[in-house]
Amino acid sequence: MKLNKMKQSSMLLLLLTLLLGCSNKTPVQGKVISVDSFKKAILDNNGNYTEVKILKTYPSQSEHSNERVANLYICRNAMASNDTIYVFDESNKVPSFAIDTSSDVGISIDKSKVKINYPKEITVFVPKQFTMPKGAKYIFASLTALTE
Repeated sequence: MKLNKMKQSSMLLLLLTLLLGCSNKTPVQGKVISVDSFKKAILDNNGNYTEVKILKTYPSQSEHSNERVANLYICRNAMASNDTIYVFDESNKVPSFAIDTSSDVGISIDKSKVKINYPKEITVFVPKQFTMPKGAKYIFASLTALTE
């Protein structure tokens, strides 16, 4: 009988641990970013693509359709400058290659898909404490998976 109660207690403890561990995701909220405070990123001059590595992906939330919303990709320029670039993508869906940031898939910014006319303010869904650093570089574009 004691063994059964120990098993039940162990199972209950395991279940609580799993439930608490799974609810540890950092909640996100809509945050309006004014791009006037930042610098527009300048892409590499060589070729049509600038290769980047995605460090973090913040998908947009489509239920806020009355605002201009964007997926936000925090990227590292993989080529010359190694700068961090904040990529605002106003498309609705995050591509599968952008979800797993540990993937070795080559990702780039296609210069032909960079927006020239873009809003001064955009809503992104990020953790409450998220801030873009002073002097951060941004661009409005979509990302492309490089195929060989």
